[in-house]
Amino acid sequence: MDRNPFSKAEIAGRLVRVRTALAERELDAAVFASPENVFYLTGLDHWGYFAPHLLIVPLEGKPVLVTLRAGRSAGE
Repeated sequence: MDRNPFSKAEIAGRLVRVRTALAERELDAAVFASPENVFYLTGLDHWGYFAPHLLIVPLEGKPVLVTLRAGRSAGE
């Protein structure tokens, strides 16, 4: 997919709801591993079952996407 199917405002609203739930539960962050949840919160459409991604949404600050480094040699 070449462009995000969700507007910036829609993504921002979703992240606000995640952070509200974190604050209510007194949690520092949430970690999302399923491709569906990563897509819902970022718009990233990827092959998550074959190239896993994690999305870390902290209570404060920018979300962090953790991915595999493609092409890394085994000995590195």
